[in-house]
Amino acid sequence: MGPTTGVSDFESVMSRFQAKRADKITQLTKTLPAYYAIFDILMYKDQDLRGLPLMSRKEILAGLTLPSDSFGVAPHVEGAGEALFEQIETRGKEGIVGKRKNSVYETGRRSHAWQKVINWTYADVFITEYRKQEFG
Repeated sequence: MGPTTGVSDFESVMSRFQAKRADKITQLTKTLPAYYAIFDILMYKDQDLRGLPLMSRKEILAGLTLPSDSFGVAPHVEGAGEALFEQIETRGKEGIVGKRKNSVYETGRRSHAWQKVINWTYADVFITEYRKQEFG
């Protein structure tokens, strides 16, 4: 997330991800804090939860005590997907994922019960040079 906005910031995420030295990581913890948003739970106390419906998994997730304020459960919206998507468009975000409430987690394949709705953005560009080789 951005340092003060609370909004996802890809460059900030990469700055944190690329940090290797312990002192740099400690510094970034203060100046560029990270937030881990949890949107699903697949295992709990050695029990495989993937076969449970989405809403059952979300109930389990909501009941967990998280280790710190740096962790949070991603909210979900029921029945207002169009309004949510309008907010996503306004904020210039990537999109949303619509999920059927009774869907199970299908490992290794894209489920038709989960649909990504992309906020496509377009730009007019002018190509001034074209090269049909590497790095062209």
